[in-house]
Amino acid sequence: MTEMIEVQFGEALQEALSGVLSSPSHRALEIGGPTTYFDELYKWIDQAKGGNIDNVVRPLVDEYEIENFQRRGGVMVEGACAEGGEGGECEEGGMYPYEINGALLGKQYFAHGADLPFEDESYGFIMASHNLEHYPNPLKALLEWDRVLKPGGYMFLNLPDPRYTFDRRREVSDMSQLLKCYNAEAGLSKEDAFQYLVERKIQGILSITAFEQTKGETEKEAEERWRAMVGNGREDDSWVDKFHWHVFDPGLMEEIFKCLGYEVVGMAGVAPFHMMSIAKKNG
Repeated sequence: MTEMIEVQFGEALQEALSGVLSSPSHRALEIGGPTTYFDELYKWIDQAKGGNIDNVVRPLVDEYEIENFQRRGGVMVEGACAEGGEGGECEEGGMYPYEINGALLGKQYFAHGADLPFEDESYGFIMASHNLEHYPNPLKALLEWDRVLKPGGYMFLNLPDPRYTFDRRREVSDMSQLLKCYNAEAGLSKEDAFQYLVERKIQGILSITAFEQTKGETEKEAEERWRAMVGNGREDDSWVDKFHWHVFDPGLMEEIFKCLGYEVVGMAGVAPFHMMSIAKKNG
């Protein structure tokens, strides 16, 4: 099934974007970004609609994408969030029009990706690149993205292919693990949730299937280093977003979309380490 879907990926993406571009009421949304290697996609939407693609980032944890955005000629129209801009630092909950190389594309919202400031069924196309793996509770994020996606709309996800990243020795997550994280967050205090995530991360790092970054260290040295690293940023919660909490593969993505009631219409592996999937929301 996966091989057949991979062949159809380009056509599926074109069909999804055509739907967004043909309807004046359909807008596109990227969770995170604007992502550098989606430049052509942004240009395509801009040329067809003169904008209409928004994005959501968190000021504390998306510095990398914000810097990329600025290097590519991206500025907030009113100077907000730009380095040295008159608007000062971007604020959680803020919304700012933005442009890249002089083209006004849409609005950039500063909010958490699992708690979006939009009404139900606001967008016809949602995309997220190397984003979902950073959520300790990815099902919560996906349900939130589903909430703001119109029936018949498309969700385009790009995730790291674990075979070609530092996740290559980790076990692929399964739905039971994702459900445990979903239920744990709902039933734990903030302090207990922190301890749960730290212990889960540390044990994963030190296991034989985890990262290779412990090479040359004793187990105790590695544990002390990672405990200090994982604990940094605890006061502002930014530590949560800096790690790959889960490992995805095509089989897990198909299962997730099936549980959401979506039709998977395309999957593809893209060099050097991207795993892309696109699915259509029923309705």
